[in-house]
Amino acid sequence: MKIVHLADLHLGYRAYTRTTSAGVNQREADVSTAVAHAFAEIIALRPDLVVIAGDIFHSIRPSNAAIAEAFRSLSGLVSRLERVPVVILAGDRDTPRAGDQSSILELFHEIPGVCVATREVECFHFDQLGLELVAVPHAAVAGAGWASARPSAGATHRVLAIHGQLAGELDGQRVPGSLGEGGARIDAALLRPEEWSYVALGHHPVATQVARNAWYAGSLERTSGDPWTERSEKGFVSYDLERGESRFHPVPTRSVLDLPPISAHGREAEEVIAAIRALVSEDAERISGAIVRLTITDVPRPVLREIEREVLRDLRSRALHLRVEARPPQPKVERTGALSVRGHSLEAQVEAYLAEVWEPTLEGVERGRLIELARRYLAEAGEGAEH
Repeated sequence: MKIVHLADLHLGYRAYTRTTSAGVNQREADVSTAVAHAFAEIIALRPDLVVIAGDIFHSIRPSNAAIAEAFRSLSGLVSRLERVPVVILAGDRDTPRAGDQSSILELFHEIPGVCVATREVECFHFDQLGLELVAVPHAAVAGAGWASARPSAGATHRVLAIHGQLAGELDGQRVPGSLGEGGARIDAALLRPEEWSYVALGHHPVATQVARNAWYAGSLERTSGDPWTERSEKGFVSYDLERGESRFHPVPTRSVLDLPPISAHGREAEEVIAAIRALVSEDAERISGAIVRLTITDVPRPVLREIEREVLRDLRSRALHLRVEARPPQPKVERTGALSVRGHSLEAQVEAYLAEVWEPTLEGVERGRLIELARRYLAEAGEGAEH
């Protein structure tokens, strides 16, 4: 018996300024294409059960176009699969913050063969499959009462579907920190995958196997604010309940490219421009239509303005989106025992504080990654101030 597990479709996601010939945001169209690819492959696999572990939409109030597309896509999936049940649970992006408001996912109750869990723990019995599925949506995880939901002894196969952010350890190994925002915390010690035939997780955007029979399927496209942290393949998971075997199925997505960094230290603007042109020439095919990041270190603002005028405008026109992370020269910070940064740039003060003073208070926070983010945000703020 085979089940298919996918999650984090993020229909309605929009980013950047490019549009299709029909006037649709290009990234919104990319997400739709990824979902269509996934559904087509699922139909070809002929599974016995499909589980979508949350975040069907990118926002709590999706556009009418996104709602219509989701309804059409799910209706088509159910129709083509013929009596194969589809279980959907609400993620944090599908769950209104006000308790008296209903989730848009309630609409999908109208599709025969679709089971939906939006706020409470729901137990679905599929007697023809000898299978019981316990669905734990975001609101139930946030309410902290879900851990009392355990598998019953009657079913041959018992599946747990849950949307949230794992924290802690499984089998003595620390679970991966989630890149997603807004997920309710799941204590890994309460997951107990050994009690289930399979555990289908949603929220973490990168496909990750957290136990022999437990997966985050990951998102179908890169929809976080930092797509370069999601460069691994996107797709969904199938799991054979009799054999206990899983398989990851990749889905084609738009290319995300992180160009090798270029240092402007000790270089004139013409030298940096030549280095960028050489780099772009090497990656010309991959850059076209891609989401690209270019990092330039030790670059003074006058040099950066000249680089923008001479080469970056052309690069922006070729890529779907170009993010330039320009890091200005950092003054040497002298330290005598205690931290001392007075008189130095804001960038230097922030970096010195994060490197030597700040201590993490949350699990999964990496100091080096936080410093990189601080540099990027300060550089972007500086660029915005100039305009």
